Amino acid sequence: MDFYSHAKDTSQGRVGSKLLRKHLKNVEAQFCKGLKHLHVFKDKKTILGSIAIFHDLGKYTQYFQDYLFDRPNVDYNLKSHSQFGALYYLAKYFNKDPFTGIVGYWIISQHHGNLQSLMALRSDFTESAFVPELLQQRKKQISILPFKDEVNKELDIDDIEIFHDEILSSQSYFKRIKQLQKNSNIQNYFQINYLFSLLIEADKLDASETKVYQRVPLSPSKVDEEKGLPNQKWDETVNDFGHLSQNELRNLVRKRVVERLSEEGILDQKIFTLTGPTGIGKTLTALDFALKLRVMIREKEERETQIIYALPFINIIEQSDSVYRKLFAEDEARILSHYQYADALSQQDEKYNDDGKGYDQKVMSLDTWQCDIVITTFVQFLQTLIGNRNKLLKKFNHYASSIIILDEVQTIALKQLPLIGASLYYLSKFLDARIVLMTATKPKVFELANEKILLNEGEKASPVELLGTDDDVEKIFKSFNRTKLLPRIKEPIKDQVDFIENYFMEYWRQDKSCLIVVNTVKLSIDVFYYIQTYFKDKKIKNSLYYLSTNVIPAGRQHLINKIKEDILTARKGKGLMPILVSTQCVEAGVDIDFDMAFRDLAPIDSIIQVAGRVNREYNRAFMGEVYIIDFGKCGRIYGPMTEDTARNAIKFFTDMNPVIEEKNYLKLITYYYKNICERNEDGFGYSLNFFRSMKELNYDGSEWSVSKFQVIENGFKTSSVFIEFDNKAKKAREKFNMLIRKECSREDFEPFKKDFHQHIIAVPDYLPKVQELKAYQSGEILFVDNDNLKYFYNSETGFERDATEESFVTIL
Repeated sequence: MDFYSHAKDTSQGRVGSKLLRKHLKNVEAQFCKGLKHLHVFKDKKTILGSIAIFHDLGKYTQYFQDYLFDRPNVDYNLKSHSQFGALYYLAKYFNKDPFTGIVGYWIISQHHGNLQSLMALRSDFTESAFVPELLQQRKKQISILPFKDEVNKELDIDDIEIFHDEILSSQSYFKRIKQLQKNSNIQNYFQINYLFSLLIEADKLDASETKVYQRVPLSPSKVDEEKGLPNQKWDETVNDFGHLSQNELRNLVRKRVVERLSEEGILDQKIFTLTGPTGIGKTLTALDFALKLRVMIREKEERETQIIYALPFINIIEQSDSVYRKLFAEDEARILSHYQYADALSQQDEKYNDDGKGYDQKVMSLDTWQCDIVITTFVQFLQTLIGNRNKLLKKFNHYASSIIILDEVQTIALKQLPLIGASLYYLSKFLDARIVLMTATKPKVFELANEKILLNEGEKASPVELLGTDDDVEKIFKSFNRTKLLPRIKEPIKDQVDFIENYFMEYWRQDKSCLIVVNTVKLSIDVFYYIQTYFKDKKIKNSLYYLSTNVIPAGRQHLINKIKEDILTARKGKGLMPILVSTQCVEAGVDIDFDMAFRDLAPIDSIIQVAGRVNREYNRAFMGEVYIIDFGKCGRIYGPMTEDTARNAIKFFTDMNPVIEEKNYLKLITYYYKNICERNEDGFGYSLNFFRSMKELNYDGSEWSVSKFQVIENGFKTSSVFIEFDNKAKKAREKFNMLIRKECSREDFEPFKKDFHQHIIAVPDYLPKVQELKAYQSGEILFVDNDNLKYFYNSETGFERDATEESFVTIL
């Protein structure tokens, strides 16, 4: 008799599509491949490999086979297969290795859902869970012959009919789980997530018949071919390199970083930082380092390492994707950009609990990062690292032995830094990942992790700075003097009129391009409209633009290109300089070269990031002015500790000189983070609470459980709103509706997916117009039809808002 793991519908009815024995062997092979290179599993490979074999053991029951083929009178309690295999694994291995027996049970029993907390696992072993009736139900699952003979023949299992007799009393398991809780250890979190990830990825890849991509060698000289061999020599005798051009400085930095690979013991080092001012070429420098390191790993460890490049914003991902693809031909490397403009589709995926009835190969290939290089968002990367969702954890195992580059890390919330730093440290320790943190502002990620978490655990992260010593980093920063900070924060700005009349028009001239960055979406819209009205009244003809996450992504890149074009035209004397009003979303990766800027009071690193959009091409004829202003919302958004520390840092430097030049930015940011590290306020309770949940395997069900971690927090609920702005949006929506009605497959929807996502924005639920949409729509995504576009969406400033927002906080 043939037993099947999966089936499909045909014109002749439902037929088996995958033999169960083949599925189990394939999953076992892929699962065990993931155990091969990690030292933490070296003594347990055989016992752990059985997790893969037994995860679908319950599919051999007649009850599951009846369910799979849609036969009549299916018993939905007895067809359940995950618990069956979990109990068998527990009975077989608990006495040999109690910890592994419990972990195997845990992983197998939950492999079709999200990881649940250790507390939830305890409920499986209460007295009520072990009543005779329930045990009899399990025995009934194996009572139909020829079950025993088939399982013995296909899996070499000869105790399938008697294994229930080996199950101990509930107290035996309950006691061991309590012991596991009591002796909490962060290593357990990484091991369990890794094993769970290996199983669910292998299971879904085989179920969907998605081809497992075999990574290929990548040329280590790709950046050299594009930019030339770096040959600028490092001079130890000079105080800075200000005599070099910007391209020569980039050459110098890349040579300095790559030379670190020749140092003895470099392969034993797992954590690196790369700190340099904006415009120094960190993106290609880090890739050059990673490609050359990858070759060294292959030669020593005999594997092709995956490169994972994570960034904060989607617009930077699209830019980085084009940079990477320019270096590699399609047949030289497989590069995937993995991000979503909205989480709605993934939420819909998670409602679908596969029990053998189909997956989509293209979606699976993307979700499981079947590639050499993946470019992704902080949300994808960090909520996989600290998370419990089945959909995200499929790729957790890819972090093992990888080279991970995190760019623009200063965009991560201050309260999250100790948690992120500690998690990255343990990722490198337990899963052999190599981490490169890149930034222009040197946030003390690992220093804060040490101070708040790691030292208490008897651990310490010791990253290697790729540019060298602190003095070496300072030399590079002192080589640039493109901008200067001019604080104007003694008094808060009363309102938009006060800002325009006493700040903006006081310092701005019509021959200067200007960037204005404030802390909330609502304020940014108000400032935009006040300037627009003022310009109209005064007959000022300079172009005024608006950019925030309130605007659909489809329009953002076009807007950026238009502003760059305006600036270039004006510098040729053929037009007027533009002004852009924006929010934090413009701080990283937006490659525009403004003449001056205004930045609402914020963390010092955010202020310096805005300065990085000014005089970006280093016109030595002038210094770009960056005015720090105060609309009075900094403390509400970033927290009182951040506002207080930022003000103190600014005061410390302006007491000596009212102007802070770029050559002193590194000193400013160092002073700022030093004060943060020294403060013992409860601002870092956030990180401590989530880290405790990771240690205690508290995945869900409480305020600080792992499932509650989010990279971007607004403090309020948001809805995904699709804006039918143009014909592309209309076609993408029509295809999406077909997908929902099951009139097309996910594969059919794939060509429309990007356009669909690029017309979605996340909008706060408290807005009246969102409530209007919710009044007559349901589902994960709300839709604004083209017919109603003008009522809900403004082509300049995005989704329509009103004064209600003043009582809330909305950044980005």
